Amino acid sequence: MYKYDVLQVGRLSKLISKCTNGEVKYIVPAEEIFDILEAAHIATGHGGRDRMLSETSKKYANITRETITKFLSMCETCHQKKVKRKRGLVFKPILHKEMNSRCQVDLIDLQSQADNNYKFVMVYQDHLTKFVILRPLSSKRAAEIITELASLWPELKIVHGKPRHSQSQGSVERANQDIENMLAVWMKDNKTTKWAEGLKFIQFMKNRSLHSGTKQAPYKAMFGTDPKVGLSTSKLPSDVIKKIRTEDDLQDVLKSNDVDENDDASGSSSSDDSIDRRQEEIMSARQEAAERLERQAKKMKTVSDKHHEAIEVGDNIIIPIPDVDKAKSDLRNVVGVVLEIEHDLFKVGTRHGIINRLYSRSEFEKCKTNFIDKEEVLHNESISLSSVATQQSNTSGQGYLRCISQNAWSSGFAGNRYTHE
Repeated sequence: MYKYDVLQVGRLSKLISKCTNGEVKYIVPAEEIFDILEAAHIATGHGGRDRMLSETSKKYANITRETITKFLSMCETCHQKKVKRKRGLVFKPILHKEMNSRCQVDLIDLQSQADNNYKFVMVYQDHLTKFVILRPLSSKRAAEIITELASLWPELKIVHGKPRHSQSQGSVERANQDIENMLAVWMKDNKTTKWAEGLKFIQFMKNRSLHSGTKQAPYKAMFGTDPKVGLSTSKLPSDVIKKIRTEDDLQDVLKSNDVDENDDASGSSSSDDSIDRRQEEIMSARQEAAERLERQAKKMKTVSDKHHEAIEVGDNIIIPIPDVDKAKSDLRNVVGVVLEIEHDLFKVGTRHGIINRLYSRSEFEKCKTNFIDKEEVLHNESISLSSVATQQSNTSGQGYLRCISQNAWSSGFAGNRYTHE
């Protein structure tokens, strides 16, 4: 059976797909495909692949997803309005085999729910063991924190890091998310807003929880043993623990269950053998943590390389424009060309000049088609990204207007104050 028919349209003969329900769909000649796609693209407001496929499939039978995808890759405007995927990039995983050789410090901003004078949480995380220490702060005081640390710890070396993948060098950011969630649950369970009081409990919760990278609790990686919470974490059954009231009861239970009073149930032994054994357990736990983190880092690097194409000088890229630097009707991105690459940082040029800052690989995406040559860049002009956004804006390039006073808004327009951001 034939798959095609010929339809006579006036004096023209058109090839159509074999229709069984009376619906006519044309077979488009190769030389007409571009014009049809361009018309459909404009008709859908520079629509994406699925919208264009829906539009063209109403009338044409041989326009495929692959054809549309290829067409979209050549549209500069579509690259400018494209939403950047939030996918992290792993440059070079930081691996250490010794505890306390490298750490990360970050702040959690809780100004909107201050606890008396406390407005921030400082999160310290050891890079190897993932052990965290939490402290409430009344202000950011970044300079004061660093100065104090340096004075207390003369051997401390401060390194300002690059943007990192949240599962590798920026793991403290993932810890922040866990801490925030744990803190919210603790406050709800205890019916309190005194989060500063809860930090000591959250710190213990976090350190006793399994870490996905090391496959063990940070507490165990630090101290070589699982955390102890009195008799509740001992080998004794819970129903037996409930019946214990005095020290004599405890001793009787330990003797009747053949448990040494120096066992994990009631304390740690002070013998030299026990100390040596515990030291071996600590070193073993940390070595295991280092090996697992190395395997995790290799896996993340492989996945990262798969999702991020290599960039060379001359390649075109798209850089997202912050909302505050564009109007709602403006395009989302700036198209630029890579001029130089040094230490994993990229110098980018545009038709309006060279952007006056360097970019890391995680801050942009590669264009499938080159729209700008290096020769088109105004090399004697240094310009900010916001200025480039203004130059290509349909309006003024300014973002939104935000009301400063919430009370003023609720009381009417008369008392409102606005600011450009």
